[in-house]
Amino acid sequence: MNRNLERNLLLALLVAALVGRIAFFLAVRGLDVVTVPLLDSQAYHEWALRLLAGNWDWYQTYWLAPLYPHLLALVYLVAGLHIPVMVALQLVLNLLNVLLVWKLGRRTWPSGDARPLLAAALYAGYGAAVFYASQLLVATVLTTLVLLVALQALRVIARPTVRGLFVLGLLLGLASVGRGNVLLPAALAVLTVLWRGIGRLPRLRSAGILAAGIMLMILPVTARNIIVAKDFTLLTSNAGLNLLIGQQARYRGIFAHVTEDAEADFDPTREHALEQEFGRDLSGGDVSGLLTRRAAALFLKDWKAMPLHYLRKVYRFWNGYELPQIISFGFWRARLPVLWLFPVPFLLFAATGLPGLPSVPRPARDVLLWLIGAYFLSLLPFFPTARYRLPMVPLLAIPAAGLLWSVIRRDPGWPRRLAVAVVLAAALWPGWTAFSAQEVAWQAHLHNAARAAGRAGGVVQVSLPGNLL
Repeated sequence: MNRNLERNLLLALLVAALVGRIAFFLAVRGLDVVTVPLLDSQAYHEWALRLLAGNWDWYQTYWLAPLYPHLLALVYLVAGLHIPVMVALQLVLNLLNVLLVWKLGRRTWPSGDARPLLAAALYAGYGAAVFYASQLLVATVLTTLVLLVALQALRVIARPTVRGLFVLGLLLGLASVGRGNVLLPAALAVLTVLWRGIGRLPRLRSAGILAAGIMLMILPVTARNIIVAKDFTLLTSNAGLNLLIGQQARYRGIFAHVTEDAEADFDPTREHALEQEFGRDLSGGDVSGLLTRRAAALFLKDWKAMPLHYLRKVYRFWNGYELPQIISFGFWRARLPVLWLFPVPFLLFAATGLPGLPSVPRPARDVLLWLIGAYFLSLLPFFPTARYRLPMVPLLAIPAAGLLWSVIRRDPGWPRRLAVAVVLAAALWPGWTAFSAQEVAWQAHLHNAARAAGRAGGVVQVSLPGNLL
């Protein structure tokens, strides 16, 4: 494929992707599911409003990662308190991610190869990524950061420089501030550079530069927790609760409250309950530590059940079902006809991307294995859900395109590759773990009722500057 043809096909793909995202935005911009935030989205929204109201202190340890609410506050400051504006920007970012997938493919295969375009087309048609871009959640921003990390890692491998390593560290640190589980890929990157080195740069110096970039992004958050909340917590204090949720073997690997008490709905951090239990004030770090110890105790108590429990979590993570938590993509896909413009399911990425990884040429294969493997392992102690795995999908698009193209071209060994993909697709078929339609509908209708109440009564009670009302 010559360069002009590739450029024209890429332009056509981006235009088609843009039209689809515009159609989606026009279809959902006035719906409560977009304009009335709920649960984590509401927490981000209210946090952004506190920032705008001048409440920068908020004398508590960060519970959620701070990157997204600060970005949200910046958008509100510039564009006013209009959630659809943030949704539109996230859809633009999702479109940019399509281009970044193509760029990642161009760094994987030779110039003129059709596989980068195929990878970008696959990701452009992935409906869950488009749908979650309509929510006030960090998934879209984090996906962009993960793609930028992958591209920068390949640049550094191709041309090791001090500046390149430092930029890679900054990107890893920023992604960690977006979601704390990225700390595991970041730590593995530093250890790998320290162990194997990179190019002709001294190993210790290279690892130090990479670590310095990471810490430059993380330390302001840590310093803020120490100075404002008097609590030495690196990023956030939600790890303990999520670990406790992740060890609940009786729930077979899905999210569930750690208590039957209805108070869980009003005390999501469990801080107030633990303070009443111990009769003293607790910092966020204290709460996380206590819940981490309880998670460890539960793991040891039910150790015989844990191997099967963790296997279930692994399977749920890679299964083609878009596991709901907070919001159900499957529920809304059945009710928003515009989402049928994006027909590519996660099953395709899992069933072709995983077996396609070994055939990806190095060094791209090493980078993909590092990011996909470490990201997956970082979430394994917790619980799987559709929105958590979103940042891995564009990475899986690269080996998925490689495997599918080998089948299309009937390269040597294509029947074996196709057979593996078909068997894996059957094993990961969404129906094996899907919730019942009634169960999903009940939860979705409950959330819709909460949104209706929020729309009627106002979703926040925060004083704002007059120009934002």
